Amino acid sequence: MKLRITGLSLALAFTAQHTHAEDRVLVKINDSEITQQQLMMFAGEHAAHMNQEEAARLLHNMISHELLYQAAIKNKIDELPNVKAALDAQRRNLLAQAVVQDMLVKTPITEEQLRAIYTAEVGSEQHTEYETRHILLDTEQDAKAAIARLNKGDDFASVAKEMSSDFSASEGGLMGWLSLGNMPPAYGETVRHLKDGEYNKQPVQSEYGWHVIKREHSKQVEPPSYDMLRDSLMASAQQQLVTEYLQELQQGAKIEYAK
Repeated sequence: MKLRITGLSLALAFTAQHTHAEDRVLVKINDSEITQQQLMMFAGEHAAHMNQEEAARLLHNMISHELLYQAAIKNKIDELPNVKAALDAQRRNLLAQAVVQDMLVKTPITEEQLRAIYTAEVGSEQHTEYETRHILLDTEQDAKAAIARLNKGDDFASVAKEMSSDFSASEGGLMGWLSLGNMPPAYGETVRHLKDGEYNKQPVQSEYGWHVIKREHSKQVEPPSYDMLRDSLMASAQQQLVTEYLQELQQGAKIEYAK
């Protein structure tokens, strides 16, 4: 085996400022080379934060990978059917990710667009949160029986502990503070029409079962700031771009399912 290391000090001083530096050969292994750019790619998102010891260890790992790669090629492992299939799948996956990244770079989302999304989805007005309790039951008949007990003056939390099938039963049905948007639609609509301290007199059905709901308290809260939500807004906006891009590709493709 012929292995020659050149410019190792460069690898040991591997930091973020090298990202756009001229590519240099760091190691020669037989007839192959490991370059500075390859080292950066191998490091990935950790490249900007690596110290000298980590850079040296990473270079050592790359040498090991290269030796194993050369052994695989020498023994024609890359020609095995299962290996060829796996390599093809990885190549397709890498290219699919790359074309998405390329599209996002060519279609950047501006701060103005993000702020418009923030205004539309969050706004600047205060929002209301509600503290509720509920009793979850399997049938409408059971829900009516729970309401009958409440109408007679039984304590809501006690009835919830005895009758509710929800995980919150042990806490007297307490669900904590939630906005209407974080509740099942039927549940939230009921809460919206109740006053603090009231419970619904008719059972309410959701995808989870039948509910008896008590609105304990309500309060006005300030919406989260733009800076707090910026990353999530960006991720959501980019995902929307990807969805639209896929739809465009599907419309222009000929897709035939095997019969």
